[in-house]
Amino acid sequence: DWLQLTSKSECGEQHSRQPPDSGRGADLGPSPAVSSVKTERRQWRWSVVTVNVTAWSTLLHELGERKFDGVDAILIQEHRLEARQFNGARAAAAKLGWKLDMSPCTQGPMGGPSGGVGVLVRQQYGLRRLCIDAEEVQVPHNARMGFWCTSGGGPSGCMLVPVYLCTGKEDSLENMQLLYQVGGVLRASGKAYIVGADWQMEPCTLHASGWPDSIGGHIKQAERPTCMSSGREIDFFVVHDRFTDGRATIIDEVATRPHRPV
Repeated sequence: DWLQLTSKSECGEQHSRQPPDSGRGADLGPSPAVSSVKTERRQWRWSVVTVNVTAWSTLLHELGERKFDGVDAILIQEHRLEARQFNGARAAAAKLGWKLDMSPCTQGPMGGPSGGVGVLVRQQYGLRRLCIDAEEVQVPHNARMGFWCTSGGGPSGCMLVPVYLCTGKEDSLENMQLLYQVGGVLRASGKAYIVGADWQMEPCTLHASGWPDSIGGHIKQAERPTCMSSGREIDFFVVHDRFTDGRATIIDEVATRPHRPV
């Protein structure tokens, strides 16, 4: 899916996003999301995708096939790469015009690689890991979550947060504890954010948990199933007030399975 959003500038004015040149029509979100922020000096266009890729090799192939033209950033879940493999992945992404950073996978219950999150942005954007200068706030970068700052998404940039919750556990205590960690970092940072996740639960369940309200977030969903194996919508966004206007859609032509990119 890709999310089409409207960003708000620092002076509080709203600006509607325009669809990418490919004609797929998206702003900030699940499928190629594109947002444009108009200021006196320049126009900002911003497009974000969230996707559980199941393996980095699948995403790399689709990038090479130019399936993400018109997209500025991709929030990745389940790349299944170890840290020793990151340099090769970064080099491959750079050849295709992207900057890449990742948190490593972990070992799954059957012994194979599991999880791992990351962010891709176009090379014209800055990308760095979030740092908070406060001893009481730890910024986790692990197989389940990561926090990156980018210069895209508006004049002051924003934070990109990919999250991969525990499979089949929906709004369990384990998954809610992970989300409380995410929420603590978002509140402490004070930055505009875009969280894209494999939530392992549908939007109505996440909303009922109270978590989006606890961070002042807004759910952006495609309102279609995103996981083909279960027929459920478990891939979507929670966004900051800056990105409340817009819509999310699915990119059907991208061959990630069983999750569709949003």
